[in-house]
Amino acid sequence: RFTTQIQYRIGWCSDYTPFPVTLPTETQKTWTFTYSYTERRLAYYCNGEQVLNFVLSDSACPDWSTRSYYRDWWERKPTQIQFLSGDKASDSYCISSNTGTN
Repeated sequence: RFTTQIQYRIGWCSDYTPFPVTLPTETQKTWTFTYSYTERRLAYYCNGEQVLNFVLSDSACPDWSTRSYYRDWWERKPTQIQFLSGDKASDSYCISSNTGTN
């Protein structure tokens, strides 16, 4: 989300939150997102630099843990990519051919 500081949100786990590190300063940003099903670890990279390393857990997702929404959501294999209709920042996307089992 664009505010004075770019923020991220992890579905069914967190609200909009500032990144824990300073993002690269280049205007053009290429984002890569990875997820390990075995570790429930989500990583965000911006221009090749890791900017978020997040492990989903009951303590990391306290508002949702009693209803186990984050577990139900993040144990699914992705079947689609969706951009919000108000997205004015994204130019394109590419789905990796990496089909690892993690």
